[in-house]
Amino acid sequence: MKSKLFFYLIALISTALFASLHLFDSTIIREQIESKTYDLRLRIRNFIKNELPPEDVIIVTIDEKSIKEIGRWPWSRDVMADLVNKISEGKPNAIGIDIMFSERENKKTDDKLADVFKKAGNVVLASAFITTEDQMVSETPKEVPDFLWDSAFMEVKSQEGIQWKKWAVKPESVIPPIEEFSKVTSLGHVYTHPDMDAVLRWEFMYVNFGDDCYPSFPLQIVRTALGFGMKDMVLYGGSGIKLGSRLIPTDLSGRILINYRGKEETFRYIPASDIIKGNIHPKYFQSKIVLLGTSALATYDQKVTPLSANMPGVEKNASIVKSILLDNYLRKSPGVVELTIIIITGLLLGFLIPNLKAVPGTILASASILLY
Repeated sequence: MKSKLFFYLIALISTALFASLHLFDSTIIREQIESKTYDLRLRIRNFIKNELPPEDVIIVTIDEKSIKEIGRWPWSRDVMADLVNKISEGKPNAIGIDIMFSERENKKTDDKLADVFKKAGNVVLASAFITTEDQMVSETPKEVPDFLWDSAFMEVKSQEGIQWKKWAVKPESVIPPIEEFSKVTSLGHVYTHPDMDAVLRWEFMYVNFGDDCYPSFPLQIVRTALGFGMKDMVLYGGSGIKLGSRLIPTDLSGRILINYRGKEETFRYIPASDIIKGNIHPKYFQSKIVLLGTSALATYDQKVTPLSANMPGVEKNASIVKSILLDNYLRKSPGVVELTIIIITGLLLGFLIPNLKAVPGTILASASILLY
């Protein structure tokens, strides 16, 4: 009896301690609980559901096969112009290129690729916004290039009582595509910030750079694909983004939980070399959203996710694009719900385990640890 009373006392003290930490230091407990429950939700869904790759969002990838057949990466602007032109001939709804074009090659090839972008009329390029955490910050220009403003939110609304700019990501500098490309495309930021365990769970739907806010790369792709202009997109700081009739809910920092569809290659992958060599007819891309990016390990654009330790960044973006198209978002549990879970779970385990026999008690305790 004394041993049970001692166990009950330990359970009460432990529960009170964890509840207090949750209330007074969210980074220690709240993020851990939310992260683990989020991971668990995705894993359970991935285990239960076996979905076919979507037909409306396609990934064209620079993979090992393409590098072997076309040549060492990065490819020349001549090759990229040929690739993008062949995709564009199929009249896709949008072409999102998750590749940085921040440096010039030469006037002839740069102009050729810029002409291809302009002719397509629906190309979105990646733009790198740099924070003070990045070592590159001192080497990048802090001025806002004039051509960048065309890709900023035209309408930003603040709601009373929400100091959203306090929580928004504020980059120190930006590395945009070269001016010739930026002027004939839309730009979206590709800033990411993994959690403390290096897992990427959140997407920042905008960043606050200077006096303006800039949308994310996946958001710009969806806007382009749906035929909306920048004037049709309204940012409600710290609560959400209105895109036409759609409302994309965000937290105070402008984040959404990434609704990963599965492990890598959950989307349909087409090697870029197959398109360049004419093995894929351009008509295949008609009315689709095409994301062009790298998946070869040597290109160093892999992300750690709850479902994969090596997901290409382009597929992370594809998951967000599909999530916005479906209005399918994962919601973060309110703080009061998390606190309730801590208290109920702690008390139930604390009072249940001492009253079970050795084997069931051990199984229950082990299962609780594994689920956490």
